[in-house]
Amino acid sequence: MCPSHSPEASSRTSGFANRRLDRIAVLALLVMIAWAIFPKNSSAEEPVVIDQAQVLLIQNTTLATSIPGRIRAVEISEGDRVQVDQVIVRLDDRRARAEYEAAQASLRAAMIQAENSVNTRYAERTLEVRERELQQSDEANQRYAGSVTATEIDRLRLVIDQAELSVEQSEQERAVAEAAVAEKEAACELARLRIQEHAIASTIPGRAAEVFVQNGQWVEAGEPIARLISLDPIRVSGFVDGRHHDSSLVGRRVRFEIDRPDQPSATKANSSGTIRERNSIPSGVAADASDDEPEDDFEQGVDEAIVLYGVVTFISPELNPVTSQVRVWATVENSRNQARPGMRGKLKID
Repeated sequence: MCPSHSPEASSRTSGFANRRLDRIAVLALLVMIAWAIFPKNSSAEEPVVIDQAQVLLIQNTTLATSIPGRIRAVEISEGDRVQVDQVIVRLDDRRARAEYEAAQASLRAAMIQAENSVNTRYAERTLEVRERELQQSDEANQRYAGSVTATEIDRLRLVIDQAELSVEQSEQERAVAEAAVAEKEAACELARLRIQEHAIASTIPGRAAEVFVQNGQWVEAGEPIARLISLDPIRVSGFVDGRHHDSSLVGRRVRFEIDRPDQPSATKANSSGTIRERNSIPSGVAADASDDEPEDDFEQGVDEAIVLYGVVTFISPELNPVTSQVRVWATVENSRNQARPGMRGKLKID
């Protein structure tokens, strides 16, 4: 005999199931809305492509003189390659060199004075003689009482005290002379540094972009004399959607294709359908020995794309309030100086 169900029990079961389905539907709808409003961060999963990335300088240094003076020689011209510590401009240093020679002479005199021990040896010898005289007088009085008067004994003791003080005085003078040597050595070092200040040297390897002075010109302290730039490495800057990307982009590899002026896009295939990549040496891979002295490689064939590699080094924490874009930088190898400031291209963040 089958169990019977009352209409009230069936109604309650049906209502419970309907409410459960309604709750599931509402939950699913909320998940879909949250997904639409708060999209997931895809920066760590998908490649990012920036079509209008721009090349910027990392090192753009303006050299200035730290002292006033007249320029004796300008050693470079615009466009010349420069190395670290290479002299760019020389000031007239004749006065500084004369001061250095005078400081050296003064140092030599101080060293001679410090090495002079005549006064010390004379004071010590005098003390020995006076002590012997006092000893002989005491021995004479022991043999013949009263042979040497008490006044004479007191005089000899006073002379001995004077001799001891003379020894101390000579030792102090010796210490002062040694301190004078240290002072003269410091003066020599200062004079040598003054000479070096008359030779303004490069602080970076790169090229001379501008030279602001010429031979015979008088310059004041702090006046710019040249502007130096370095094209390796170079910075590539662009913008990404700050709502989707954050600092997790930093450290990711990038591939930068430079737009050619004779091409509508940054990448063009050659007759075989492939792209020739120039200077495509990833970071950490040793370059060929022929790249030790890189030459500029600005000219490329129409069937070649300039492709450079690097890593993301910075993403701004500030979003544009209108576009929600954030700036991102990549540091890119540019050993052949193919990329120049102002160029644009496609930056792909892998």
